[in-house]
Amino acid sequence: MTGTTSAGERVERLKALLTGRSSSSRVRAMASGGHGNLLLGVALHGADGVREGRRLTGLEQLLVDALGTIVDEAELKAWGRAYRDTVSTASSGSLIVPELIAERLASLPFDFGDLREALPALSEEVAAAPNVSLLSLEDLAAGSEPEARFVAGMHEHGFAVTGVAPHSEGSQVRHEPWRVRLEMEKFYVERAVGDQGGGRDEIYFTASSSAGGGSGQTFRSEEFGAVKKGQTRTFSTSNKVFLDEQVGPAETAITSIQVWEADQSSSQWYSALQRALNRAVEQIDLALGSPAGIILDPTPLPVTLAYEIAKIFISLMDVLRNNDDLSHSAVFVLTRDDMAVMHARPVVWHFNGDGYHKLTVRYTGERPVYPTGSITFLSRRLTPQADEDWGAPVPVGFKTKTAPRAAVFRDQLYVVFSREDDQRLVWSRYDGTSWTPPSNLHGSVSDMPVALAVHRDLLHCLHTGRDGRIHHDTFDGTQWSAVGTIHDWETARGPALAEHWGSILWSAHTGMDRKLHLSDYRSGAWNRTTKTATGQMGAPVSAPTLASAGNRLWMSATHSNSWQGPSTWWTDNGGTLPTGRWPAEDNTAWHTSKATTLHCDGPNLWVMHTAQENWTYLSRRRLSAVSSGEWMSLDIVEGPTRPTVLDTPALVTYRGRTYAIYHA
Repeated sequence: MTGTTSAGERVERLKALLTGRSSSSRVRAMASGGHGNLLLGVALHGADGVREGRRLTGLEQLLVDALGTIVDEAELKAWGRAYRDTVSTASSGSLIVPELIAERLASLPFDFGDLREALPALSEEVAAAPNVSLLSLEDLAAGSEPEARFVAGMHEHGFAVTGVAPHSEGSQVRHEPWRVRLEMEKFYVERAVGDQGGGRDEIYFTASSSAGGGSGQTFRSEEFGAVKKGQTRTFSTSNKVFLDEQVGPAETAITSIQVWEADQSSSQWYSALQRALNRAVEQIDLALGSPAGIILDPTPLPVTLAYEIAKIFISLMDVLRNNDDLSHSAVFVLTRDDMAVMHARPVVWHFNGDGYHKLTVRYTGERPVYPTGSITFLSRRLTPQADEDWGAPVPVGFKTKTAPRAAVFRDQLYVVFSREDDQRLVWSRYDGTSWTPPSNLHGSVSDMPVALAVHRDLLHCLHTGRDGRIHHDTFDGTQWSAVGTIHDWETARGPALAEHWGSILWSAHTGMDRKLHLSDYRSGAWNRTTKTATGQMGAPVSAPTLASAGNRLWMSATHSNSWQGPSTWWTDNGGTLPTGRWPAEDNTAWHTSKATTLHCDGPNLWVMHTAQENWTYLSRRRLSAVSSGEWMSLDIVEGPTRPTVLDTPALVTYRGRTYAIYHA
């Protein structure tokens, strides 16, 4: 047995723990009622089962094995006896473990099925805990700071769990294994340990981590002496890797990190405990049939389990030793998508305990593999002064044959794309945190990008069928209308859509005659006579794109000449119909053979194109009531990495952010 107390003292501490009489503020903060501390109760229920010689369930055995890293069998049985005596005699409401386990007879096992029934309620409680943080994957990509409530909650409770909110369901992507590698780079001292009175100014970090593909890894940093507020301290180049192993079938990495006030004790015993607890999270996740880690609402399963496991660790710290030298303990749950984002940029993890330290962690392992055609997005905020940098690329989890197209409808971001295997059109919507599973759009099939626009409180979609005919349907927020074929329109390159002047929906397409055709939609019907836009320099070799900006209707397409590049046309200011010869602008210096994308975010009109090296570029045009402006110099679309895309992305503004949504 490792620890700083005798076996008898540990049994007494266990009884005090169970009845909420612990002297530790961390443990007292855990006594929240409901279903909280369920896994602690299951572990001790299992220990009692060992004492009675009962055969343990798979769940009980996982947790008892974790206890076995810190106590021998004789003491394990003593803990079982202490648990049974305590829950049998305690008054109602005095226990920190839930009635669900405390009232279970010693002879009745507790297995994965019992846990599954309790998970929905447990998930709700975890989501409400002030020391649990669920970042959106987009916030992680943007490097956003944690909420003040979470920072305060971790300080109050002395421990925390951080995960990423459920991002997408119904993933179409088959995954390949990869190697995970995490390093501690540096930490910033917001508040030193001794600043709250007493204590020392030497600290060190420990970690117990696992990606499920090996036995896990433990880590202890060097001691950092004379740590003062405002300092940034760097980890030794020879001692900073705290996880380096192949990912397992759960595709999840879990790391538990502690900040300690330096003392002379060994970290070996609690590292072994935490590593066993991390493994329990992985195994429970797999046993419940959730390798993707998202079966609960509102909290992902691994985060719910990690919170319960974190409380076991804090509880046993109190039972086994005086834990006053523990400044803070935190568990971090990383999915495949999280690690893909971290591959592009480091993250900062907060430890607000007795001291407050901000740890910079860098992912230096392999980027998780995503197959060709996987949908990803970059986003950045709009600011009054300048455009911020793009965030890290965020994988969506779906595959497509064609470039996705996007529109904002009723405060939801919609994308429509062709499913990779059979080219059936599917749609998904994004609420700023997660994507819905792709749903079929009437079984329609297309091998070209669609066109989307919102008009009269309906989301309109034009797509090109395999017969080359253009089809039109609408979405009312609940269901799609029947698919209708528009007259005799045909195209080999795809359609465009835009609402103009707030009352007219316009479409454009490159016809079989290699000319640009334009039509308007009023009173629920398309004008049968299309207008041919003139002034183009060379025949279009791409689908057009439309945008309404600055009281003008804009159109752009890639045309053929010796260089092959985009051209832009616009209507006369205030015209009633965009007829006749439009003013035109040739941008042949922007070499591309792909379609362009136009997008207006208010005062700015943007044109995007994918160049011949498959990198994407943006140019902005500032508009006014009296001037059509000029295109500014090109900027490449990139965040911490520069994506190589298969076709020009969709460009859309949603909740104050600009999104470039592409497949690669």
